[in-house]
Amino acid sequence: MRLNPSNFNTHLKLGTKCIQSTIRVQNPIPMAHATHSAPPRAKPVLVCVLEEIEPEILKRMIPPECVPMLLAVSGSVRDGLRGLPAHVHARADERLRPMPVLLRSCVVRQMIVRRQRLKHCEALVLADILARSSKLQHLELRLDALNESAAQELWLAVKHCGSLESFALECMHTTSVSKTLLLTACRDLENLARLNLHGLKIGTEGAQTLATCLDKSGKLRHLDLGKNYVNDEGLAALGRRLRASTNLQHLDLQENRLTEQGMRVLAGATQLTYLDVSTNDLGNEGAAEIGNSLDQMPHLAHLQAANVLMGEGGITELMTRMGKCNALQRLNLQCSELRTQGAQTLARGLLGWTALTHLNLQDTLLDNAALGVIAEKLAACTGLLHLDLSGNNITGAGVEHIEHAAASWTRLQELDLDYNKIDGTGGKHLAGVFARCRQLAVVNVHANRLKAHGIGALEAALAAAQLLRVLDLGGTKMLDEGVHVLARCLPRCPALHHLDVSYNGITAEAAASLGTILSGCTRLQQLHVEHNKVGAPGASALAAALAGSTKLLHLNLEHNYLGDAGACALLNALAFNTSLRTMNLARNGVCEHVTRNLAELQAARVRIA
Repeated sequence: MRLNPSNFNTHLKLGTKCIQSTIRVQNPIPMAHATHSAPPRAKPVLVCVLEEIEPEILKRMIPPECVPMLLAVSGSVRDGLRGLPAHVHARADERLRPMPVLLRSCVVRQMIVRRQRLKHCEALVLADILARSSKLQHLELRLDALNESAAQELWLAVKHCGSLESFALECMHTTSVSKTLLLTACRDLENLARLNLHGLKIGTEGAQTLATCLDKSGKLRHLDLGKNYVNDEGLAALGRRLRASTNLQHLDLQENRLTEQGMRVLAGATQLTYLDVSTNDLGNEGAAEIGNSLDQMPHLAHLQAANVLMGEGGITELMTRMGKCNALQRLNLQCSELRTQGAQTLARGLLGWTALTHLNLQDTLLDNAALGVIAEKLAACTGLLHLDLSGNNITGAGVEHIEHAAASWTRLQELDLDYNKIDGTGGKHLAGVFARCRQLAVVNVHANRLKAHGIGALEAALAAAQLLRVLDLGGTKMLDEGVHVLARCLPRCPALHHLDVSYNGITAEAAASLGTILSGCTRLQQLHVEHNKVGAPGASALAAALAGSTKLLHLNLEHNYLGDAGACALLNALAFNTSLRTMNLARNGVCEHVTRNLAELQAARVRIA
């Protein structure tokens, strides 16, 4: 891709080793002829991630006439900047330096900083950039470590960013003093609409500090406090701000050691559309309290309540009390004990949630009877896109309930049934789900008991699955016969790009069929065959297909008894394959000599495990 040097706003993200996002070029002002009446050109807007980047990639992606400046660069970029209209002088001990033409040619609106350790000298550079960025709207600081002197410099700079609308701060290792400094910078950000402190671990005292700093943030719409361990006392300190805000819509409180006392604080946050209280010690009492709060949230569209130690009684309390959440679109009750009573209460709620698109009931102790109660009412949710029933006690009879309800799910795209007890008869009903849900793109039945005849029942359905992208059949005990079935039908799935057949007892006899799948599925990017018995003869058969593959990116053959012969066959195939990026050959009894060859290949192009 080449950029148009005439009139553009450029959003550029420079990531380690590669360009991590596409370059978007816009022309807000039409191209004009070279006359004196031509409209003035808009100043380019540059969004830059301060990371290392391969110099050759930089040269190839950025033509000199299009880039008047970069915000800041690391030392490894220096050589890549030769020939560009700017000069960079970066010493080894000072990795970030601003360009001389900083802000004369660009209006900086977004800044993303990712560093392993932000040194004081680098903080000074960033502070200087922030001080000059009067139009900055979005700032992300993703740091592994931050010392107090660097935090002091950033605090002085951030607190004067009056135009800042979005601020994200993530730091793995820093002191409580540094956290307090950066939190208090929010006090002067009157235009702040999004604040993301996910994983910062501010604790109760940090939450109390933050509560005093958000008084002027009347425009705050998005607050992420996930994994901060604020406890009930910290949330209580924030309660007045949460209840007073008329704009707050998104609130993330996952993993904060909250109990039923903390849930009472949410009673006044009536404008919420997104709420995450996952991984807290709510219990049945907390479920009742949050149910009371949800009853006052008519706009709530997304509720995450996974792993909150909620039993059958808690589910009943929660579902009974959240009667006014008619706008609910996504519901996550993972790791809750639904059982029979909870399933019946949930089923009654489903009748009112006709807008539901995502339902996660993973690890909720569902059996066939409970699933039948839920599926009958879930048929009313005609817009369902994603259903997760993983880790339950569902057998083939349970899949039959899903098949009947699926007649209404014409838009279903993802179905997760992994780690259940679905046998071969379930394959027949799963085929019925495919026939009714033509939009299915992701199907996961990992660790079930389909066996070869269950896979055989799916043959016609899979051959007709034109939109199927991801298929996980790992651990289904299909053996070689099941692979032969897949070789007949999967090449007719034009969209398939991820296939998992691991843990299936596949031997060298099915290697040719694996090769047929690899050759016939022209868009396949990931193939997982780990923990089988392919052996050296099977590796040789698979190597022929690998040599001709032009799309495969990742191949996992861990623990397949390949030995040196099998590994060498695959290595030789890589001489003809230009697409593969990673190949896992671990635990295959490969000798040191072959391992050394693998290391040389890894240094060249392909990452070998």
